[in-house]
Amino acid sequence: MRTAVVFKSSTGFTERYARFISSSLDADLITYKERRKALTGGYDTLIFGSSIIAANISGISWFDKVRGSFKYSFLFVTGANPKENNPDLSSFLTAQKEKGHDIYYMPGGLAYEKMNSFYRFVMKKMFLPMVKKESGEDSAMYKMVSSSYSLYDEKYVMPLLDDVKRAQA
Repeated sequence: MRTAVVFKSSTGFTERYARFISSSLDADLITYKERRKALTGGYDTLIFGSSIIAANISGISWFDKVRGSFKYSFLFVTGANPKENNPDLSSFLTAQKEKGHDIYYMPGGLAYEKMNSFYRFVMKKMFLPMVKKESGEDSAMYKMVSSSYSLYDEKYVMPLLDDVKRAQA
């Protein structure tokens, strides 16, 4: 079985997970800009990785449009939130599963230094003041999002790898 891992990453977390997935499955790694290669490369399996920003998955319309062209398709998303004890994230993932997505969440983090100017502005001038007002400057949430951090851990990839291997067996 030939597998393509297509990823869309703006701050590096999704790319880092995509590289690990690709290496673990001996799959071809394809950037979102080169995504057409996934359709012309004779792949049986598509794994698409992107980020969640404000409850939106970047590039999801492309994935939804092409996933039927593959025997197997999987979706993984990264975000700034921890996976554990996160009811909003759980609700979001459940809604995605109801849409027919085999979806896996992998915590990424925040990398202010890699954000484009628009997202950096939104975070620093809109989101942080809102968190400060609602939770306080001493809150764990405010401290967490006020600077760059990484939640990357390869353990979050394992359920996806297991399911891909099981499907392809």
